[in-house]
Amino acid sequence: MTKRFIQQLLVAFVISIAYAGSINLVNSIFHNNGFWLHTPFYDGIATHFCERTNMLNPVRQPVNTFTNVIYLLVGLYVLGIAIRDTRQQKRYNLISANPWYSYTYAAIQMYLFVASSYFHSGLTLFGRDLDYSGVFSLSLYPLMYFTHRVVLVARGLPSNAKHPMEVFVLTLTFSLLYVYLTFFSPEVIGMYIVLGMIITMFVFAIIVEQKDPGRTNKLYMWLTIISISLAAMFFEFDILRILCYPDSFIQPHGLWHLLSGVAGFYFYFYIRSEKNYTTILADKDKSYHQYNMYEK
Repeated sequence: MTKRFIQQLLVAFVISIAYAGSINLVNSIFHNNGFWLHTPFYDGIATHFCERTNMLNPVRQPVNTFTNVIYLLVGLYVLGIAIRDTRQQKRYNLISANPWYSYTYAAIQMYLFVASSYFHSGLTLFGRDLDYSGVFSLSLYPLMYFTHRVVLVARGLPSNAKHPMEVFVLTLTFSLLYVYLTFFSPEVIGMYIVLGMIITMFVFAIIVEQKDPGRTNKLYMWLTIISISLAAMFFEFDILRILCYPDSFIQPHGLWHLLSGVAGFYFYFYIRSEKNYTTILADKDKSYHQYNMYEK
């Protein structure tokens, strides 16, 4: 393990401990004070999740609130890469050549941390809407990325170059779609739209991989798929009360948070693993020379 990796693990550990400590401290100081009782919430929310819910505490679901820390950690990690890409100006692929994508992804992850933490702390109607808006933003990002890749493939343009106008147009388009989904679409229609976006994203990803193959690390793609599949399984477990222990520190919905955060982490590595042809040829040339030197 490199020194930087160890430092990053240490920072992640400290942030997690600090967040868990703050949740415990708030609940200890303001225990049973009914902080959220003046805020509207819907009937049945106290028993909607597996985790035992204390409706009088300021953090009504400590475990489901804490596990959102994964989104903060992913967001901070991606933000660090975005800053480094901006400073170094290295253009390996669409993400490194256009750091705006990394800044946007970091912002989405950190927004999801705030939105979901707020929801599981208060379990309020507004918190639920905020949580949904975070899901919408996270669903839109992969579609925006693959839309750009498909456009570049169709136009025969390299992805490891700055594309400010296309980035601006796509960001504006998907921002408007986000506003519609968050503030104007009925809940049922919104869920169908998200499903349609996910299907479209997969179709675009397949098109890119077929038309422009051999440029991404498929291991990250499979780790993303495995992680999100496990996350969805635990999400259903929480609803169906499978492996449900209300007072446990391990909650199915909490595992949904952690695994979906891991999926987001690997997805970023997947899209960042794309190599331009110059890099691929350089790697092959390097391997060839190393092989010849070994033979000699």
